[in-house]
Amino acid sequence: PDRIESQSNAAFDFGRAAHSVILEGRLPRREYAVSPYADFRTKAAQEWKAKAERLGLTILKADDLHTIAAMYQQIARHPIVEAGGLDGEVEVSLIWPDPVTGYFYKARPDVLPMGDMIINYKTTSDASLRAVAQSVIKYRYDISEALAAMGMAATLKRQVTNVALLSQEKSPPYVVSCFEFADQ
Repeated sequence: PDRIESQSNAAFDFGRAAHSVILEGRLPRREYAVSPYADFRTKAAQEWKAKAERLGLTILKADDLHTIAAMYQQIARHPIVEAGGLDGEVEVSLIWPDPVTGYFYKARPDVLPMGDMIINYKTTSDASLRAVAQSVIKYRYDISEALAAMGMAATLKRQVTNVALLSQEKSPPYVVSCFEFADQ
């Protein structure tokens, strides 16, 4: 009940919307509102935005939807995706107790894979190896991926053999890269 709500951030909002479309094939209508306005400088636009925010909706621009559609078309042709790398249960929480301390762990991989490889999808401005490596360090994706592997072993009794980040740029030509994590 004392949860602190995170502030809306256009980059994270875009990423969440891209996740919905790319991983689930749809944009949940109850969570998003597409702005009919290019900006929010007019009184009508400000009133529309205030109403959407009161309803708890994430606001997207029409251009965002066009970009996400183009990203979807590009990533669908990636060999990892064509091979079913993003097939599985989307956004499933794995919760299990630590056998020593009794504290609970939680992991929420983007896709609970059907196979033994966890692939998490990230939108980015730069999908190069250097930029993705910097993101891994900054956002500690190594920790979240290790927890996802631990969670699959503890809750589903499935061993993960590989973990990868599938990163996609948010601007044309929507470059897609896939980098596996080293075992350590």
